[in-house]
Amino acid sequence: HTGSRAGSHAGSRASRKSSIASKLSKQKKAEEDETLSHQLYAHNYEALCRIYATRSRLGSGNELHSSLLSASHFAVRFFASTVDLANTSAQKLAIGDMEAAQEQAAQAAAADDESKSRRPSRLIGVLGGKKKDADLEACYIVPSFQTPLNLADWADGNRWPWAVKPEQKGDEEVLAPLKEILSRAEQGDFLIGDGCTWAGHPDCFARPALTFHTLATLLDDLEEHGYHLWAFPVLALQLQLAEAFERPALSTAIACLANLRLSRLASECRLDDAAAAAATRWAEALKQIPATFSSFDDELEAVRNQKAGRGNDNEALEPDWVKGSGKHVGSPWSCSELHAYEVWAAMSKECILHGEVWMACTLADEAIKHAKDHGDRRMLRDLAITKARLARAEGRYAESIKSLKDVTAADDEQAAKIACLLAEAYQKKGQPSLADSALRDTLHAMQTAARESTARQQDARQIRSECMVRSEQVSAVVRRLRVALVATQDWVSDLQMSFSTQADLGDGLHSAALFRRRVAADIDYVKNVAALLEQKRLDITRDPVSVGVLTFDHLEQFADQLCTVVFSCKVSRDALLAHAVPSEGVHGDIVLPAEDLAAQLDTWETRCMSMRRGFLNLAREAQRSSADLAGRQPGAGAGALFSAVPTVGGTRSIDPVKPVGDREALAQNLDSWLESAGNDIKHADERKQVARNMAEVETSVALLANAATMLQCVSAGERSELKEEDALRGMPSSSVEALVELGRLQLELAARQAPGKSARGSKWATAADPYEAAGMECAERYSNILASKNPADLLGRVGAATADAEEEANSEGISMEEVAKATLCEALRAALSARHFPSAKRALQALALDAYGLRCPEATFEFLAWLQSVDACARAEDFFEELLPEGHGERVQLQLLRELEARWPCPSKLASYRSVAKRLQLESPRFQRLRLQDLPPISEILTTSVPALTLVVTLQVHDNFLYLGAACTPPDGDPTLRLSQVRHMVTRISVQESELNACMQKMMQIKVSLEKDMITSAEVDETLAGKYLDLLAQAEDALIKPVIQDLVSHFWQYGLNIEHPSNPKQLLFLPDAFLWPLPFERFASFSALFGSSNTAAFARDFSLHLLAQRTRTPPPTVRPSASMLLTDSFNEDRLRPKDDPKSETMCMVHKRLVEAKVISNAEKSLHGQMLTASPEDIKVMLTDSTMFFALGFGRFFSALDSRHFVTQDLRHLKLVAIFHRAQNDDGFRRQTKRDSMKSIRQQAMENSYGMPLLASFRGVGCIMLATEPIPVNLSTRCFETFAKSLQAGKTVAKALEDVLAQKEKPEFRYVRTLEGGLPPGSTAPLDPKKKPVADVSAPPPEGAEDLLPRHSRTAYLTVGLAWAPMEAAEADVKKKK
Repeated sequence: HTGSRAGSHAGSRASRKSSIASKLSKQKKAEEDETLSHQLYAHNYEALCRIYATRSRLGSGNELHSSLLSASHFAVRFFASTVDLANTSAQKLAIGDMEAAQEQAAQAAAADDESKSRRPSRLIGVLGGKKKDADLEACYIVPSFQTPLNLADWADGNRWPWAVKPEQKGDEEVLAPLKEILSRAEQGDFLIGDGCTWAGHPDCFARPALTFHTLATLLDDLEEHGYHLWAFPVLALQLQLAEAFERPALSTAIACLANLRLSRLASECRLDDAAAAAATRWAEALKQIPATFSSFDDELEAVRNQKAGRGNDNEALEPDWVKGSGKHVGSPWSCSELHAYEVWAAMSKECILHGEVWMACTLADEAIKHAKDHGDRRMLRDLAITKARLARAEGRYAESIKSLKDVTAADDEQAAKIACLLAEAYQKKGQPSLADSALRDTLHAMQTAARESTARQQDARQIRSECMVRSEQVSAVVRRLRVALVATQDWVSDLQMSFSTQADLGDGLHSAALFRRRVAADIDYVKNVAALLEQKRLDITRDPVSVGVLTFDHLEQFADQLCTVVFSCKVSRDALLAHAVPSEGVHGDIVLPAEDLAAQLDTWETRCMSMRRGFLNLAREAQRSSADLAGRQPGAGAGALFSAVPTVGGTRSIDPVKPVGDREALAQNLDSWLESAGNDIKHADERKQVARNMAEVETSVALLANAATMLQCVSAGERSELKEEDALRGMPSSSVEALVELGRLQLELAARQAPGKSARGSKWATAADPYEAAGMECAERYSNILASKNPADLLGRVGAATADAEEEANSEGISMEEVAKATLCEALRAALSARHFPSAKRALQALALDAYGLRCPEATFEFLAWLQSVDACARAEDFFEELLPEGHGERVQLQLLRELEARWPCPSKLASYRSVAKRLQLESPRFQRLRLQDLPPISEILTTSVPALTLVVTLQVHDNFLYLGAACTPPDGDPTLRLSQVRHMVTRISVQESELNACMQKMMQIKVSLEKDMITSAEVDETLAGKYLDLLAQAEDALIKPVIQDLVSHFWQYGLNIEHPSNPKQLLFLPDAFLWPLPFERFASFSALFGSSNTAAFARDFSLHLLAQRTRTPPPTVRPSASMLLTDSFNEDRLRPKDDPKSETMCMVHKRLVEAKVISNAEKSLHGQMLTASPEDIKVMLTDSTMFFALGFGRFFSALDSRHFVTQDLRHLKLVAIFHRAQNDDGFRRQTKRDSMKSIRQQAMENSYGMPLLASFRGVGCIMLATEPIPVNLSTRCFETFAKSLQAGKTVAKALEDVLAQKEKPEFRYVRTLEGGLPPGSTAPLDPKKKPVADVSAPPPEGAEDLLPRHSRTAYLTVGLAWAPMEAAEADVKKKK
């Protein structure tokens, strides 16, 4: 052991024996070493365990593994020798008892004869002894004690005979059976000689302090290499070591540390009973540890006095290096005595892994205090890393950097840990260059030290440390590529370089026999790159321009390289299983971490092959699409923005062959023949590829079925023991991922096995028109009547055919498709329960898009709704991960939950996990929104959370298809009957995502142009607005008009012109994030369903589950209703030269509405002429109001940064109405300045989708916002109308309808209202006593038109509970009075 520890001998003389006794003890040990007995005892095995543990730290390759196993073996022998000694002693004690009984019988028979008393023969030594007679030799008893038979049994302390606690009888303590037998044997001279020791003997640990440190490093190495089962005997030895220390506080701390680690390792091996028993032991002991701190005050005072007596500064630490040496040589480390702070330091690390952060901080702080007094620089380095980890866990990355900046002379392992922590801290602080520098400098220092070393080769620790840093560098490269634009070939080259680096890293780990480390590193790399490739696949599909040179062919090549990474890692996987999984003696109901890693590798092997097949298909489709686009007529592209892709396949027309003498005809014939031959070769290759893919899928299913079955079996057993109401449980992510991939592969295999029936897309083939079929059936009945036949013959034949088909299907058994659906549903339930949204999304994509289609509209609609909810949750998690401050309590607690879920197979059994989850459930609206599994089924949500006769329409784009699912809620009535009355309809149409994205990009550019134009003009540019409306018309023609007739025919049974009780009365849109910018509420196709003036019939939300959660998550405290208004917070509104000097500004409108009690809380409402509202002022308004209004310039997040907004709990807010997006020169300059200080990623999240999504996940019930630039006067008048409508008791939807129904003369459309709220052009005198208020219900002036132009009518958007009633502000004021 190298390193330094200043003051290692300080304070030790007071507790050490005299020098004479020490010399005698050393001489005695030397004699024993010289004359080693042929029988080894406990202290010999303990010494061998230390020797091989030290050897493993110095070796590499197979030598390392053999040393680790040998050390664990000698730990087993330590206790086995004790058990053998106890069994032998019990046998001899039985013989002695028989001898005594024979003597008593002989004395009673010969009472009259004088006889000599005979002393019972005693055996000398353990194996020696005198010759016994035949009766005594025949005396044999069954061994009373035995060591655990299996390695897994060593985790259960109840199976340790040497650890049985003594019984208490009255005031006397009765020894445990094993200890009692050994005690009697020792008293009866059965055990003679100083060399005989056993577990519990005072001399079984020759150097307890050294043994503690050696066992600690041995346990770390065993866990690192996957030898979890072999760690249990070593932990038993560490528990036995605790009894060797006389100080109760120190002994308790060591035992608590061993039980902490025992419970964690047992849990990782799925040994739940043993883990629970160990957890019970450490839970009580850990609470008492802080109370023992004061018992070491005397020791600290003695150390300080000794330092002062030697003239040393109490704050001085021992130097890191030996002085006078030419090279850096670490100061020698003396560990002759174990101090409590060394145990506390190890306990703090273990507490972090258990989620006991407070206890970890307490132990680390006290250990630092003691280490400084002892001058122990070696331990201070280790504690600095622990403090950095604690600061990281709490989101205090600046504190983490501060803890590590003064660390010097760290070894390789410490340097690697420090570099990784610094890199993460700098990355979180937005300083990637410093993160790269920390990793690069550390790696350079390690490589330099390795070159200058005199050792022949690097040991395993050095290789592992270097690979840790290199692996972090590769991860940093992948993270950078995810956010970087593919502008040049450099992006492709960087990703290619990462593959090469990862391959070199894996080869180095395998050559050093670090098999578990290599498998884990390759899995992490494959996960990161797979996510990158999936993201780029979506980018290529939707925005080919943004990906530059990247194509589907590149993605297919990268997926193939991922497969190569996985295939090359299988060598390490097999070696890991061969080393870490015993061939026998293991229970069948446990799964070792090594097996879990192997199963994960199998999962990602199948995932990568599936990804490769998908990219290959996309590449072929892209080639066909390019060929089809090239064949279009030159003039067809102008109006074909959403033109459908021509059908692939079919016969190819060839022009008639011209005479051979014509050279042009000959060339054409030759080209046609070459093209035909090329197509034949291509089709042959495709058929071969299909066969190869089929074999690959079958192999993948077989490979993954084994892994999923193993993991699923154990996980189900664990979950069955939990209470049903414990919704915080979670299946391990490896099990969820395996189930999802297995289900997807089974579905793909079913499609390939029956291409005519189950091929992807066939379930979406349009069936016969039901009305046409009904008409044909009616005509056939009429024909039967005319022919004097039974009119029911048709029905009979159909019924018989149906029965025959069902009987045939039942006789064939359960199909692969049904098995796939069941597997995916099980995986979905597990993923939702564990909040594994990426896995849940993959399962739902298969269920919603491929499993049912038109054959079961109800199932397809429900899975589409689930897919939308999961996607919304995943996006919200992404947004909050980017915007929520690092030190925010909610972020810290959620991060702790994720770490515990990633580390523990069943984290809900941890008290810390349950405590954090319970707190989040009460305090975090975001966490409540993520718990989708708590909601009732979708059919019940439709009948309880959605108004009656509401048509719910979900619109989603996947793989160049628009999927539309619709469900209409039945009229009010019996709840049990309404569930069966819900009507469903699904369909899909082909749409080019790239063209649709180009359309929306053009719309965004027009919005930006309009916003800039409003800086100098108060009116909307009609030319730009016309272009915007043309693009909307194209989007409506491509997306809505093809499906609107299906909606009408399905839900309006008698047409739109005939009133019927079952006709829908309102419509709820659920568009996905891609389609969100489109104003579906203003499309003429939908307006025609309910009347063009009935705009209150429309609302939208992000998902059906989020709509249900808005009413199911009440605020923690009930607050009085209060509406507040924030107006022009920077006082930027200025009258233009053309405006009437008597016109109202925004601040004047604010004062008037507050005085009229339209806004109830006048005291806390703010406008820019009062003060410039700070973020803290706005957050106070959000906290104290139940309805919050904002009227101003630019985007709302330019007044309140989104990073402030996401920290608020807004469950008490029923409405947030944002009437921003007006623009002038001051507002535009301020907005531009604020945007320049934000990242591109943050700006992208502060759009019309991100703002209401953030508000919804913070608990807001309804959001009303302007999504497009609006002239100042229109924005002000619309807000006034909206606020007064709400005051009148109308819903948000009705208030918006009033806004859109406003009328005004064309010449006054862009003119501001006059002071007092008089309409433009009014000449009526003002009443000095009473200021007039505009009447919402006043008739429009003569010759008036819509106040809002067509472009501006699409600007206002309502999200959430738009149909729920809102309290009138004036009524609230009266209640308060």
